[in-house]
Parts: sequence; structure tokens; C-alpha cells
Amino acid sequence: MTSLGRIQKSLLNHNLHTTHNSELECKEDYVKCVNDSRCIPKFLWCNGKVDCADGSDEEMCSCLDQIDNNKICDGRFDCFDGDDELNCFGCGNNSFSCLDWTRRDPKGMCVSLSRRCDGVTQCPNKKDELDCSILTPSPINHDTVINYKYKDGYFFKNWKGNWYPVCPETQTWASDACLEGTGSLASEPPTITVNMNMKKEKRNLGQYIAMMPWGQVKLLNDCFAEIAFVLCTNQKKI
Repeated sequence: MTSLGRIQKSLLNHNLHTTHNSELECKEDYVKCVNDSRCIPKFLWCNGKVDCADGSDEEMCSCLDQIDNNKICDGRFDCFDGDDELNCFGCGNNSFSCLDWTRRDPKGMCVSLSRRCDGVTQCPNKKDELDCSILTPSPINHDTVINYKYKDGYFFKNWKGNWYPVCPETQTWASDACLEGTGSLASEPPTITVNMNMKKEKRNLGQYIAMMPWGQVKLLNDCFAEIAFVLCTNQKKI
């Protein structure tokens, strides 16, 4: 299915969930936000940027709705959930190849998605332990967002193939996210703030992830409705 076809399918699913007794009517080539607050052009649907106040224009889209076809099975994780690299290069469902498509061996070593970012290196090139901390411009469902690089944003951590919002404060992980986002080391520690208005039930953040004082990774059911926001400070090239 092409990217356009996937977006059209997402719009169809959206229409099934949108309130139809609203007085708000959208003109041709516009689509209504789920909370009926406004109409937006169809070309803004699933474009990776939130245009509806409730985030519905992006929450109902998968990463594969937004991604270019040439990024699917290219050997690099572009989707947070890894969907673009699963079942590629001869690997089975829910597994990815350690080697990218430029290597002589088109398959190489296959690793289960559940072993990605688990703290134990499986791939000889350490691909399974790369891009495990990331910053996003919005705390919407992170499994649907394309893996762009940002210098600041809401802080998410991958653990065993799943993404979790980070429960403040984890300075080491924040430094990793800044390094992965900018490609350079920080001259000063990144600034970590919290947003106490992001209620878990509103954004469906699910479990949080935290690093305990003794270094153990732990999943938490609550973080007092807080989510870490990281601002990378001045960077220096490595």
C-alpha cells in the first residue's frame, strides 16, 4: 500500500470515530478534528505535525502512514515502533536485521524487537542499542511518530522494543538523547524540566520509565502526571 493509500485509510477510520451530530461542517477537502473544534485541510492529516487541538490528526496515524516508501526496509529505524524495519532482509515478523542493505549479506543476523535497547548488545555493529533515547516535539502517542532528530522536546526512552515517557529526572539518559539528536557532546548538562499538565489519561502515555539510584531500569504506573522535557545546551562536535 502506498503512503497516500495508508493516509486515506486513516481518514476513513477517523470518519467512523468522529461525532456526526455536530453543527460544524467542513468544506470539501477539509476534515474535522475528533473534538469538532475545527476543520483542517486533508493534506495536513498525518503530516507529522499536530494541527488539531486534541492531536487527533496525528494520533490516528501510524508512522507508516507518514513515512516515505524508500525508508521502509532501508536498514535504519525511522519509526519509533520499528515497523519500517520489521520483516525485512529475510528476518521474520517482529525481528530486524543487524546489517543494513549496503552490506554484502542481505540478511545477516536477525534480532527480536523485544531485545532492542535492553542494555545487552546483540548486533556486532551495536545497531540494537542505538537511538534508544529521543526527544519529540509533542507528547502524543510516540509509537506513531517518525524518528526525526530534535535538540529539545518531550523525553522518551526505548526499553526492550517499546517506548516510554521518562519519569524525571534522569540526567544520563538526557545526555544520550541530546547526543543522538544533535550528533555532538554537550558542553554543559542538558536542562530537564517537567510538564505537570500532561495528564496520563488525556494523552494515554501508559507506563513511565525511570532509572533507579542503583542504575536499575524500572517501569512505573504513575509519575504524578509529569513528563520530562529536555533542552539540550550548547553542543561541541566530537
